[in-house]
Amino acid sequence: MSLLLHVVSGVRTFLDLQTILVMLVSFLGVLWLVRRGRNYPPGHWKWPILGNIPHIYKDPHLVYTRWAQRYGPVLHVQLGQKDAVVLNGYETVHKAFVGKAEDFSGRPTFIYFVDKISEGGKGVIFAPYGHFWKEQRKFTLMSLRDFGFGKRSIEGKIVEESQALQSEIAKFDGQPFSTHRLLQNAVANVICNIVFGDRWEYDDPLFQRMMDALDYMVSTNVFARFVNPLVFLRRYIPGWEGRLEPWMKKFLSIMGYLREELDKHKASFDPNDLRDFIDAYLLEIQKQKGVEGTRFKEDQLLQIMRDMFFAGAETTATTIRWTLFYMVIYPDVQRKVYEEIDQLLGKTPPSVSHRSQLPYTDAVLAEVQRIATVVPLGIPRATSNDTTLNGYNIPKDWILFVNLWSVHHDPQRWPDPERFDPGRFLDENGKFQKPEGFIPFSTGHRVCLGEQLARVEIFIFVITLLQHFELKLPEGAPVPSRKGTMGVTHAPQPHNIVAIPRD
Repeated sequence: MSLLLHVVSGVRTFLDLQTILVMLVSFLGVLWLVRRGRNYPPGHWKWPILGNIPHIYKDPHLVYTRWAQRYGPVLHVQLGQKDAVVLNGYETVHKAFVGKAEDFSGRPTFIYFVDKISEGGKGVIFAPYGHFWKEQRKFTLMSLRDFGFGKRSIEGKIVEESQALQSEIAKFDGQPFSTHRLLQNAVANVICNIVFGDRWEYDDPLFQRMMDALDYMVSTNVFARFVNPLVFLRRYIPGWEGRLEPWMKKFLSIMGYLREELDKHKASFDPNDLRDFIDAYLLEIQKQKGVEGTRFKEDQLLQIMRDMFFAGAETTATTIRWTLFYMVIYPDVQRKVYEEIDQLLGKTPPSVSHRSQLPYTDAVLAEVQRIATVVPLGIPRATSNDTTLNGYNIPKDWILFVNLWSVHHDPQRWPDPERFDPGRFLDENGKFQKPEGFIPFSTGHRVCLGEQLARVEIFIFVITLLQHFELKLPEGAPVPSRKGTMGVTHAPQPHNIVAIPRD
């Protein structure tokens, strides 16, 4: 009798499991039919609750590029409870960000992590698309022209900083070293000059604490990338907020430093002698005092300072790191660049005015930006309206990723895209040309705010270093892998180089 009851119980359990399985399959089938009826973009199969997160945990830009070959250039991905679209290939990106810019220029401030660090979309980078963003972006660009690359040109300051970097490298006296922190220091100092009106010595303890914090934040972005879509689970997972604590502690330490700089500027502010970006913004706050609805306030200034420091320092430094990396593993290219520079300049400090006379050097810098693609998925955007693209419906407030990696590694536009070839950017007469489909700073309304400044920095820093040093691998060291590592940026793997002074 007991055996019979055991068998019956087992059958019931099996039937219960079978019922649950049938219900689950039916539910997923109905969900698929509903989504299909809404004509959303196609995409890879999704896990329950997690969506596509397990698929893209490592190197999402490469995963999306592969999926685009299978499903098409407009991909639907599910990030936990959040719907997202990934745009692949230049034609699709251009169609969305230029042809339908009003629909594809938002920012996903409704994402937990973005909302947390931007205080609800303050600043410029994370501000929602609209009048406020346009006003703040316009003012910031005008100030950058005044204090960055316009009438109060910072080009001379960049040259001075490149010479300071040269002196630091010379101290290694031909011994192996990492370029990582040195380049971070140099590029951050350029930003400090524009925003704060001053620079730091590389060994200053406070400056190094800031760089340590920045380094930690950009190298531990993996958790931040996946905490956003799963935030709805935070109540059920012990220690969730604790996982964010180390990152937020570093972030708040930098924000505290920025606050101190702002307070110092307020104490010494002279409206008749504007020293830098902070002073320019403080003057605008003063002008708009009492204006109803003005958004020119101290908290907004602090968030723009954050934008300029975080976005301006790391991406440019990483691009220069990749450039020196490729000079080391392609010594023939380095030799040709040096010969072109030496013939025109000798040891004369470079200027942006020399760019047109250095076409091969310019082509090398562009090819590094293409093949490395330092920010392969850009900064997430969001749809501002219900819209369509390539015949698919995309609702308002969907997250948008632009897969710049797919744009710059499209074999239809860039034959043998993994091959390093500066000739892609030279015409038949050896003059520099910019092919359609080269958009390292993205495109459309949300194109990188600091593009012009970054181009000047990369040009001057690289030329100054190659004027004075021959760069090599350490004796007996293996050739480093060209495969990068993903954090906030796509960066070279840790490696050392040797800098031999040129006679």
